[in-house]
Amino acid sequence: MYFKDFQTLNCPDRGFLEKIQKIRNYIRAYAIAGVVLSLAGIAILIFNSSSNLNINILTYSLVPAIILTWFISKVSPAIGMTYLRNRMYLFAIFSFLLDSFTTYIGVDMFGYTNKHPFSSFLPSVFGTGAVLIPISLILVMVIVFLLEKESMEDQNKDEKYMMTLTLIVLGFSMGARNLLAMVFGV
Repeated sequence: MYFKDFQTLNCPDRGFLEKIQKIRNYIRAYAIAGVVLSLAGIAILIFNSSSNLNINILTYSLVPAIILTWFISKVSPAIGMTYLRNRMYLFAIFSFLLDSFTTYIGVDMFGYTNKHPFSSFLPSVFGTGAVLIPISLILVMVIVFLLEKESMEDQNKDEKYMMTLTLIVLGFSMGARNLLAMVFGV
């Protein structure tokens, strides 16, 4: 989904700056502000961190998550799920994969412990945190399937977008936290 798609949502209040025409699209302004603030936060972390940065974690977690997300987008028409090519759905899938890959790396390679009972239980039963990757992927794809199925029956698309954004926030916040903790050795 593109930022311009948000303009079609039934939003009675588009924001003060958009109303007085200081900005054309408040969603794009929020996105730019979020990226700038995130980059500033990362710069502060790098500046104040010690010299024990572990940049390899980026390769071990980001690259497989990106490749698997790309693979899902290419395979989705063959399995009859073309809606998975939607950017929001792909980012939701990526965010859950990032969370599961960083959890796997943290638990298996760095001795981190998971605070969530279910996520702690599965690696203890199977002996590896890698079991979380397919489970997480299946879970997010089932949720996306149910969202898409329900939105076909319902004319209001706003709820689907909000639920997808919730999925993105849930997955990406935990994945980014794990990733930054391991990169900076926290």
